[in-house]
Amino acid sequence: MQEQIIKRIGDRFGPLSLRIAMSSSQSLTISGTKTDDENEEIGQILEEIS
Repeated sequence: MQEQIIKRIGDRFGPLSLRIAMSSSQSLTISGTKTDDENEEIGQILEEIS
């Protein structure tokens, strides 16, 4: 899954650092985007992948 995320988001936004951590609670934090629109677009890409 990590490779697919890096490819889909990296192709659009350039090099990135990705950390995936498993836990008992579900949450998603996206940081480092320049605008709220970029943040939302990355969130949508992640939903498509999962």
